[in-house]
Amino acid sequence: MSATRYYGITFAGSEYQFWCIRPDVSQQDIEADWIWCGCKMSNVSRGKLLGEVEVEDFVDCVNEIHRWALTVYGRACKADVKGCIDSGPSGVRTSSAVTADPD
Repeated sequence: MSATRYYGITFAGSEYQFWCIRPDVSQQDIEADWIWCGCKMSNVSRGKLLGEVEVEDFVDCVNEIHRWALTVYGRACKADVKGCIDSGPSGVRTSSAVTADPD
């Protein structure tokens, strides 16, 4: 659970801020459920979108977050989504969610 991260962006006019949100949980022992204590939010980056260069930098930052997530968690995320689809009501078309490993 400590590796779980959610990234968000807030806007106010031309100003933006990137945020990292992490769950704040505790577990009393191996048999206990996690206890939700809220979340911790930290500012990762901020800036203003006033010109072409700033917008390009912003887009690069968003794309870098997505690339990192796909390389680190892409396969696991794909398997989780397929599992959710497969456990749904029968008759759901899942041909686009095949998890055959190309390697």
